Amino acid sequence: MKGRLKKRYILGFLIGALFLWLSVRKVDLSQVWQAMKGANYWYLLPNLFFTFVGMWLRAIRWKVMLDPIGRLPLSKVYASTMIGFMANNVLPFRLGEFVRPYSVGVIGKISRSAAMATIALERVFDMFALLVFLVMVLILLPSLTSVGWLDDVGFLGLGVSLLLLVFLAALKRWPEKSRKAVKKVLTLFPERISRLGAEIFGKFVTGLSVMGSGGGVLYLSFLSLLVWALSAFNSYFMLLAFDLHLGPLAWFTWLVVVSLGIMLPAAPGFIGTYQAFTVLSLALFNVSQETALAVSVITHAMQFFPITLVGLYHLKKEHLSLKYEANG
Repeated sequence: MKGRLKKRYILGFLIGALFLWLSVRKVDLSQVWQAMKGANYWYLLPNLFFTFVGMWLRAIRWKVMLDPIGRLPLSKVYASTMIGFMANNVLPFRLGEFVRPYSVGVIGKISRSAAMATIALERVFDMFALLVFLVMVLILLPSLTSVGWLDDVGFLGLGVSLLLLVFLAALKRWPEKSRKAVKKVLTLFPERISRLGAEIFGKFVTGLSVMGSGGGVLYLSFLSLLVWALSAFNSYFMLLAFDLHLGPLAWFTWLVVVSLGIMLPAAPGFIGTYQAFTVLSLALFNVSQETALAVSVITHAMQFFPITLVGLYHLKKEHLSLKYEANG
């Protein structure tokens, strides 16, 4: 293991440990255990089913983005999707975001740099979908507007998303000017690095091809809303497992707060951050810290183990390894 990756692991686990400590420091762990023992685990079956339906929808959306670069069978895009999400579970700092375009580049024999551009674009659509649901929650549940940090998260996310979208749209709209500007900056570096950087940037811009179609953007927006709405609905089964009969507003609040929270650099699989932001979001609906922590542990396990196992299966099936990309 190279020193850089080792440092990321150490830092990631330290961050995760901090958030995990914040989650348990005022909690009666015996009550957490009792809540877990009393849960109805039959509800995990529909949760597992819709988890993989959601992953299939993510693969469909990613395929729409990849089609202008190279048409791949949906099964191959799905395999790369699972490999990338598995890598997020076993590598720190969301390194799976780099493993995914690497894997699809190898599997589909397409430009990895162009595939990386689709990941950036995908994250923009994800952010907008989450912000749509956040605005919906704030409108339908006015009491949450008094939670200052929730408003701050919403406005910060909106600002970042808008800036990123404008930046990516500018690259797509003026590719030649963008290439010239980047090439001028790269002249500050040695010729070999400058030439390689210009080549990678050119392929990255190619990966933004889907933004040239208004219909494509609308379709991607619809798929993004569908992916995240299904994820929110899936939380319903986990709440039922703990006899928590909370409405859709709770599902979407939990989804938005946790999804934004785990964007922070953290340990593999978002250990710690997932627990902290679940407890934080469910507290808004008067769920005790003990019950919320129990919910977070079981829900996190349902996200971690099935996706990791299936991702490892596809990694082996496609004869790939995490060594190159993780250490890069």
